[in-house]
Amino acid sequence: SESSVKLLRLGDVLAIVSKEKRVLILTESDEFRTYFTLTQLDSILPSDQFCRVHDSAIVNLDLVEELISLGNHQYEVRVGTNLILPVGRSKYTDLIHRLGLPKRTA
Repeated sequence: SESSVKLLRLGDVLAIVSKEKRVLILTESDEFRTYFTLTQLDSILPSDQFCRVHDSAIVNLDLVEELISLGNHQYEVRVGTNLILPVGRSKYTDLIHRLGLPKRTA
């Protein structure tokens, strides 16, 4: 079997998520497995464009469409057309600051 390296434009990356011990890079139309950890990617991706929103997710701030309040200080973020990811309580303040939103949202 051949092995190849897929080059992605950062602007096409919706999010990077960890699930079932795998790290996946998600675009609108596809997902790609990477052997980097989320922590490694968080440290090398441009911090003005990407934000760690949960222990299991990094999102492209340019593609965040909606911040959803679930009540009881729980939030989700919608990235692109239909990708919804949880926002960790410890990550919420940084996320709204980086999105330029006021502290009280929803």
